[in-house]
Amino acid sequence: MGSSSFFDSQLFKLHLGFMHSAAALCYGQADRIHKMGQGLDQSNPVIERSKIATLMFYSRSLKVYADTLRYLSEQVETRTDQGIFLLPNLRGLIDIYARCLQVVILSEKHDCTDAITCVGYQLISYKFLKDYSSYQETLNFYRPLLQNVSFEFPHQADLNYRWLKAKKVNFWSNDTILTVNNIKDHSVYTDEVFGADKYYEIYSYLSGISHGNPYTYYNSSRSEIFWIISMGVYNSAFLIELINKYVIGAELPKDFRVWLRDAKKNRLDFARAWKDHSKKIKQQDKQKRN
Repeated sequence: MGSSSFFDSQLFKLHLGFMHSAAALCYGQADRIHKMGQGLDQSNPVIERSKIATLMFYSRSLKVYADTLRYLSEQVETRTDQGIFLLPNLRGLIDIYARCLQVVILSEKHDCTDAITCVGYQLISYKFLKDYSSYQETLNFYRPLLQNVSFEFPHQADLNYRWLKAKKVNFWSNDTILTVNNIKDHSVYTDEVFGADKYYEIYSYLSGISHGNPYTYYNSSRSEIFWIISMGVYNSAFLIELINKYVIGAELPKDFRVWLRDAKKNRLDFARAWKDHSKKIKQQDKQKRN
């Protein structure tokens, strides 16, 4: 059996399908949240602006997430030997989940810190893009909210990540967000399937081999495709459940429950099949060196 047989297998195609389905679910959530923002009661500008700040963040994050996940699935399908170059995109998916998880955690304080953090993230992004007109428009739009909580953002020239951190409206580092307790406290179904015990450990590993390090590159385990597919599914499940429960506030849709059930049923077979494939690749590499 040749080394390409794994990528021709139904199991491989099934997991690519899981990635495509997850992207579709995220697109659906993004559209639903966008409509939630359009239907807000405008009689209280403070509450309205607070909700818009977080809903816009969630909707746009989900759209970026779905676009990235769809791109990864398409690349994996056609470029099975170039997985290491896709790892920064996978890391981006985990970053999006971590930020969404933090905003949900902040919302539980009921003091608008979640909204202010989202506004700060929007403002510093406009500064990075040198889009100073959007910076000022955003400040003006959220002024009722900012005045109500006695919070003031500086002129764009003075805004930076240190300032946000000093004011405690920054996004935390992922080792702070992606703790076992944070993930388990905001997941029921996905945690039962995948577990959260090694979440940050996996993220740290993926980060370490995706920074252009020549030693990790030339000594790669050749498991990048496995991590892209497995973490693409794993991370998506946690994100979709988080958004559905804490942002949309609805029962988990049947299509997600079916998707999660199928992912659970096939995940161990996928891991075993990849392990067998990986052994063959390593043997081929060894023969080439000899």
